[in-house]
Parts: sequence; C-alpha cells; structure tokens
Amino acid sequence: MKTYAKHVGLAALLLFALLLFFMPGAQAQEPAGTACAPDAETLEAYRADGTLAERQAYYESLSLNQTDPGLIAQAQARESGSASLRAVPSGWKTGMATTGDANILLIRVDFPDYRFSGNDTEDALRQIAFGPAGGGQPGYPYESLSAYYERSSYGQLHISGQAASYTAANNRDTYSRNMAGLFKEAMTALGAQGMDFSQFDGNGDGLMDGVYIHFAGPDTGWGSPWWSQKAHYEGAPFVLDGVALSDYVTLHDNSANGARTLIHETGHMLGLADYYSYTAQTYENGIRTFDMMCDNTGDHNGFSKWLLGWINPDDITRVSAADGSAALTLSAISGNDGSKIAVVSPTDSGMFSEYFLIQYDVPGLNNEGIYYPDVPDSGFRVFHINAALNADGSNFMYMNKTPAEPKLIEAVGPGGQPAPYMPLFYTKGMRLALRS
Repeated sequence: MKTYAKHVGLAALLLFALLLFFMPGAQAQEPAGTACAPDAETLEAYRADGTLAERQAYYESLSLNQTDPGLIAQAQARESGSASLRAVPSGWKTGMATTGDANILLIRVDFPDYRFSGNDTEDALRQIAFGPAGGGQPGYPYESLSAYYERSSYGQLHISGQAASYTAANNRDTYSRNMAGLFKEAMTALGAQGMDFSQFDGNGDGLMDGVYIHFAGPDTGWGSPWWSQKAHYEGAPFVLDGVALSDYVTLHDNSANGARTLIHETGHMLGLADYYSYTAQTYENGIRTFDMMCDNTGDHNGFSKWLLGWINPDDITRVSAADGSAALTLSAISGNDGSKIAVVSPTDSGMFSEYFLIQYDVPGLNNEGIYYPDVPDSGFRVFHINAALNADGSNFMYMNKTPAEPKLIEAVGPGGQPAPYMPLFYTKGMRLALRS
C-alpha cells in the first residue's frame, strides 16, 4: 500500500485543531437506519406502539453501548508498557482475542414452526463467514467476516471456523426468554454427533472464541430477542470438551447484507461499543460519519483500531500545543504501512484523555465503494475523542448516547461542504469550523 504524503492544508488543520479544541463541527444530514441500528422512524414507531422503553431496557441489558472493560484494560496495559500484557486479560468477557487465531462456530437453527427458505443454506452461511477474499468476490469489501478482519487488523487477526445446522426441539417462542438455552441445546446436540468444541478456543484461554446462531423466522425488531446482536452468557459454566461458552451472537440475515451485520456483531465480540444512539437516532447523536460500529459501513476507525491493539505506538504521531503547527505524513488508515493516526491535544496526556484523532481515508480495501454525492472520495477525517475513564478506571466515562451529553467519539466536520457530507472529509484549504 502506498504511503500518502501529508495534505498541503494539514499543518493549518493541526494549528486550528489546537486553538479550537473543544468546539464541535458543522451539522449534516441524518444517516439511514441499518440492520443493527434503529433509525428515527423505527424508534418513533416503537414509541407509538408502547414498546420503546422495554426495547431500550433490553438493549441496555446487553451492554452493547459500552466498551468491554477487558478491552480497556488491555489498552491500558499497552499504553503503560506493562509486563503483564496478555493476548486476553483476566477480566475479558469474551473468549475471542483481538490478535492471533480466532476459531468460531456458526449454527443454522430452524424450528418446528419456522423453516428456512430454499436459498438460506449452510453453504451460504459458511460463505459470509469464511468465504474467499478479494475484490472480485460478491459484496466486497464485506465478502466475508474473515476477509474483512484480515484487512482491518493489518493481518493480525485470523478468523476461521465451522458452520453446522440444527433443528430445535421446540417452537421458536419457547426460547424467547431463554436464548442461552437454545445455544446449549444446539451445542449439546452437535457434541452428541461428534463435534469437538476444543477446536473453538484459538487462544487457549478455556473459553470458546465465539458461537453464532443464525435463526429461522422473522426478526422481532431492535431491542428484542429475535434480532442480530451479541450477548454474554450468564449462569453456571457450560463446558464442552474442556472449553466454556462465553459470548454469543444471534444473526437474522444470511445474505450478503447479513455479512455486514456479522462483521458488526463480531466487533462487539472483540469488545467494541456501538457508536450510535439508542435513545434518539439522529445524525447528531452518533459518531456523525460512516463506521462499522455505527451504520455497518467501511472500515473500523483509527480509535477502534488502536483500542484493539492493531495500531502500534510507532504508528501514532502525537502533536501538542508545545509543538505549535506541525507537518506530518499519514498513510491510508485502511493500508498496511506507515503512520496511521495523529493525536492532537493541548497537552500530551495519553490516549485515555480528550483529544482530536486524525486519520487519512482513501477509496479501496475496507473503504471500497463508499460514495456520497458532491463529496470528495478521500481526505482527512477528524474525530473528537473523549476517552477519560470513570472513577474506578473500569470503563470510559462517556458513550454515544444523546447530543446533550459528551460522547466517546464523534467526527468533527468542515464548514463549506454541501450536504450530504457524512464522510466529513477535510481536504486542501479546509479548517475546523464552529457549529453554524
């Protein structure tokens, strides 16, 4: 991958970033809803039918709006240079490591009252999970879970596994309040057929790296059991062949679009939070740009990649007020070589503080096919990061919930770009702008 030289306007960008550090960017249009996030119309429909509060409570119970404390602990250990750094820290809730090998199991489950259509096959599920990589594959760059994460992690995370099928013993609604029971039933049956579950512990931590169920029948909407989402297994340890069930995912869609949902939910398996609001899904509430953990689009952003341990300290350029204006070189965030992100702050207080994060986006790889009318297809994206930790240091103080509260991460947009400009790219001559 070619290293891209600094944009000629970047030095001015950095200077104004320091001067306007706490000032948000201009506004833009709302993003469309996705297979994971409810759009504004959907939330309004839930409000009208009286289910909104119940759905929001269900979503909060899954903790998908919060970063996994184990992922934060891992990042803290890297930041401090701790000798106790491990592939999976002791507080990790999920068995899937962020680097190395991850071996997962996907189970296609139908029910006596709900069967799959003819084209919803085990081979189709295997394809979106482990299918071959490359620009010639259908759905690229979301051609498969394994291919996407191989690129996003710069070759540091390798996902493989198996797909299987099972017909549940009972009608689907039997499991609506006991989804873990469905997982245990299906896994027990597969074990009786000879499946060795020890193969699904790629990092040797005694936990299964990930178990996914693709279920038959209609979904019941966001914030309900029959939806695409990640959950953490609670209860007495469920152990097969010496490895225990930890985190699991339910998946509704088995199409090419379902691959994007599978990628998003695996972001949760790795410990990332949703970057959209679940209280009022408007443009201003979320990350304010495309992102895999918001609208299932494009690559993971530089902050997420740093959290996951995919960006080395040597690939971070730090700029503080003491440096004044600075010129630098950033490579494309989706590429393999060169400096990946710049961190700009009044004082260099580390990654668990408040700062601007700058990355350079170009078409190609996991950002292939992103297009917005009247918007440049490449440029700098600038994120305002508020990564201060809570009182006990176990999690971030803020999350992406409402515009009335500080957010963990949001893109800061340039002035003068015509709407829609959701990518929020800075290009030659642009500067950070006050909200209009």
